[in-house]
Amino acid sequence: MARLPSLRSVVTVLVTGIALAVFVIASLIVVFDLRVELAGSGWRPILSFGDPEEHFASLEQNRSQHYSRLLPAGPPRAAAPDAQAAALGALVDTYWTDFRGPNRDGRYDQTPLRTRWPATGLEPLWTQPIGGGYASFVVAGGRAFTIEQRRD
Repeated sequence: MARLPSLRSVVTVLVTGIALAVFVIASLIVVFDLRVELAGSGWRPILSFGDPEEHFASLEQNRSQHYSRLLPAGPPRAAAPDAQAAALGALVDTYWTDFRGPNRDGRYDQTPLRTRWPATGLEPLWTQPIGGGYASFVVAGGRAFTIEQRRD
């Protein structure tokens, strides 16, 4: 006849397992800056490592170095109604202005795409660090747009 484990041995194993789990999680938090976020769609936790404030500071420093050359000098001027309509029409008439393209099917029917790539890959034309996000890019008026999330 099989003997059941005593209540004391079961409790000892449970307490030891819980203590080990707490130790591992505390070590990840203290040593590796583990962060648990309940953000985005749904309540699935997102695990990340590192100091987010350091990341945000790096992003903001990058922005401050580049935005000064992109912004016009002086206060903004209101565009004439005709110019605003023309600018809006130019944005609407571009091709890839929606998630997965104009029909939301991921199909691209404009100029042919390159199918033979160099073994070393393509040389980047530009890079831009951004914060976390759940958005795709939209191309309009010769620019690529996306959104990012920083802090709250």
